[in-house]
Amino acid sequence: MYCLTRELGASLGGLCGALAFELGTATVEINMWTLQVSDAYVWIPMILFSCERLLHRPSLGGTVGLGASIAVSLLSGSPQVIVYTYQLVALRVVFEYATRRPRASGSPLAAIACGLMLGPLLDAVHLVPGLQTAAASVRAGGLSWTDMQPELSVDLTSLHLALMQRADG
Repeated sequence: MYCLTRELGASLGGLCGALAFELGTATVEINMWTLQVSDAYVWIPMILFSCERLLHRPSLGGTVGLGASIAVSLLSGSPQVIVYTYQLVALRVVFEYATRRPRASGSPLAAIACGLMLGPLLDAVHLVPGLQTAAASVRAGGLSWTDMQPELSVDLTSLHLALMQRADG
């Protein structure tokens, strides 16, 4: 977050921005109530920093940095956060092109698009076997009540007998 705020032009505010992100209500609430997405959440400033850097100075290193930060964030198993981050990056690019004239040196849009595609491609080594395992899992198909808890499978006859035994005993 410090690097992002510095890239946005806040010299002294960089430290304040970093502290606001780390100690802010959103970060505290995520770490208290939805801990499983906090590791994906903390990579959002790095992804936005890479996007901002590519908008101003497109480079291969910046594209790889964007893809790598997305890849690390995807490894946490919370792709919802990355979907929202992709939307945020898309809105930032649209805002940049709507408010400023793009520079002729390099194509920021191509660099950002390649970085956004690079993240899932880097994780494909991990994601494809995970998707294959999920497809072969018991959870991939529909389960009946007896499949979920076979010891509790009850039909009306056995229920009637069990109730009658309780009444007699």
